[in-house]
Amino acid sequence: MTTYSSYKSKGGTSDSSEDAVLNAFDGVTQSHVVSGFTATTSSLNLTIAAGTIYVAGRKLVTTESTIVSVGDSATTYVYIKRDGTYETNTTQSAPDDSFLLYTVVAAGGSITSATISTQFVLYIYHIT
Repeated sequence: MTTYSSYKSKGGTSDSSEDAVLNAFDGVTQSHVVSGFTATTSSLNLTIAAGTIYVAGRKLVTTESTIVSVGDSATTYVYIKRDGTYETNTTQSAPDDSFLLYTVVAAGGSITSATISTQFVLYIYHIT
């Protein structure tokens, strides 16, 4: 199980005043990998290493690796959600408050490629 040593957000939903606001501007948050989240494969399993990531403006720091199973003869999209859980699908339909972490292609009973996302997603909002 993955645990989180840090979970911070804009808007006071954590016990810390630290947040993930890009360049300290109100109304702009980010999603991107800061460090870690490298992957290894074994048959139809993708093992994702611990790391630091911002998802919809929240900083997540994982301390353990996570194993994600994918289907054979398919392209699977691996998302990490804002609450730190992983979700996969084959439709590229992003869950709410998530970040596309890996695109995984499998065939013949094994993973043939696992491509980490190079996205940098900005969320811009207005607080009234």
